[in-house]
Amino acid sequence: MDSVCHSRFIASGLYGSGLFATNNRKGITMKASILLLCVIGFAFGQTRIDLKTQSKTIDFSQATSTRPAKTGTVIPATCGTGEMFFKTDASAGQNMYLCVSTNTWLATAGGVTSVFGRSGSVSAQEGDYSLAQMSDVSAKQGNGTVVQMFGGGTVTANDCAKFDANGNIVSAGAACGSGGGGGSVNLLAGSGIVVTTAGANTTVALDTAIVPSFLSVQGLLAFGSVSAQSCSDLSLTVSGAAENDSIAPGWPSTLPASLSGTMYTLAADTVRVRLCNATTAAVNVPNATFRATIIRSF
Repeated sequence: MDSVCHSRFIASGLYGSGLFATNNRKGITMKASILLLCVIGFAFGQTRIDLKTQSKTIDFSQATSTRPAKTGTVIPATCGTGEMFFKTDASAGQNMYLCVSTNTWLATAGGVTSVFGRSGSVSAQEGDYSLAQMSDVSAKQGNGTVVQMFGGGTVTANDCAKFDANGNIVSAGAACGSGGGGGSVNLLAGSGIVVTTAGANTTVALDTAIVPSFLSVQGLLAFGSVSAQSCSDLSLTVSGAAENDSIAPGWPSTLPASLSGTMYTLAADTVRVRLCNATTAAVNVPNATFRATIIRSF
């Protein structure tokens, strides 16, 4: 009871027996009115403020603590549009729920709580997607979980695919060379080409009997002196040389001009070098390097 009411009680004689001792009707009425006003004032002093109707321009920025939402681990079964609920046992960032319509809650975090059955920070791993899920791939080869690819090595079943004229895959894959997977290829050997097949392996090579090839060897020969009107022979070893091979000789620059020379195959892997002296005097030949080149033409 405030000091104003306390003084009025004293002045009006309410303390003690004044209220019941007088027979003055007006005095009783006045004293009762003062008492009623003080009681009403005391009652209003205990009433809580209704922020909706008794407040204006609310600012909580300096408040020590604010909790505008209900909290708990179980979302209420009922709610009114606009209510909020903070679920304390939910994953961080996925706690807040809004009542979007009567008795209907909606999580405000958005997104998903798990990916591929894994929650938290999810990294991609093998098996997350299957080939069947790649709807934008028009031509697929495999059983829905494996993409068939071949980057070399041993050819095995289902490594080959068959293509149509437009380059589209038209088979699901088959053993290479079976025909069902497009692995069978007919190679026509043209001039100078040799094609050999051994099982699933096909070899394409040059036909050395037709395509030009050559063997070239050089060696140091010491003829010494070639007698007058005679010839002298030495040999060079040329691996692969055969009888009747054509030979292009390579003569050293120090060979005396008075001598004539020739080279020919004496036997397998052997080339004979012959120098002849048509003059009437012996000719000395300095030690020198001779080259024999065997050319095999078409």
